[in-house]
Amino acid sequence: MINKEIEVIEQEKLKIIQDNDEGNFNCTYSFTGEDHTLGNLLRYALMKDPETLFSGYSVPHPSEDLMNIRLQTHTNKTENVLNNAFDNIIKISNILRNKFKIANEKFNKN
Repeated sequence: MINKEIEVIEQEKLKIIQDNDEGNFNCTYSFTGEDHTLGNLLRYALMKDPETLFSGYSVPHPSEDLMNIRLQTHTNKTENVLNNAFDNIIKISNILRNKFKIANEKFNKN
């Protein structure tokens, strides 16, 4: 019973609003339970991708537990560009974590 509830929660985390059916180059993604923290980071990572034509995010209202991100791409599907952005965020986070560990160990030795 508990596993089914967890699966339902995870499925409702992301909602895809596709504007057209011609290649999926223009899409809005709604993330439940997210705010400016993920929105700004994801927008930044998306804009670093040369395939991104436009990216922006919004939090409709502070009392809503929702963050929307708009993505328009040149020739690559939005889902591929979004996945690449998440992969880049993970890589950057790992680099920062490793640098922090090294600096923390160095500090503790002194």
